[in-house]
Amino acid sequence: MPPALALSACARTPTAPETAGSLTLADVFVGEIRGRGVFRVDLTGDERRFDAQLHGRLEGDRLTVAEDFTYDDGQTGRLTWVFDRAGPGRWTGRREDTVGEAVVIEEGESIRMDYTADFESLEGVTRLAFSDVIYRAPDGKVINEAIVRRWGLPVGRVRFEMTRE
Repeated sequence: MPPALALSACARTPTAPETAGSLTLADVFVGEIRGRGVFRVDLTGDERRFDAQLHGRLEGDRLTVAEDFTYDDGQTGRLTWVFDRAGPGRWTGRREDTVGEAVVIEEGESIRMDYTADFESLEGVTRLAFSDVIYRAPDGKVINEAIVRRWGLPVGRVRFEMTRE
């Protein structure tokens, strides 16, 4: 097996633990939410930590979520997701930095989301693909874990823990 194929086989979308009940995009993002996260680079072990305040509102079949970020290195930013219901348990979404549309699928106890975004850091802009899973932890926090790929190869991981205010 070629090394690139072996690497990509090891980095599938994270698996959510089994919990009781269902989870929807609106359950997670409507209202005021705060969270703490970390972006880890697999190859180097570097980490970039951040805090975020999320403000979500649902109007009909449209969910808008404004995310205000503060990174530990002092960089701040705001990104706004606009999700549109695409059918039962399905949404599409866009944000200022996405390339094309995000595909969102509610799967009972978890939510899966795949999208490509131009990630901005102090070093510049990098195009990355994200495969997220969102689930509720036993302690009640909502967790968003993602595998991050560049050129199809896994390069990092994100873990973001959210609590309702």
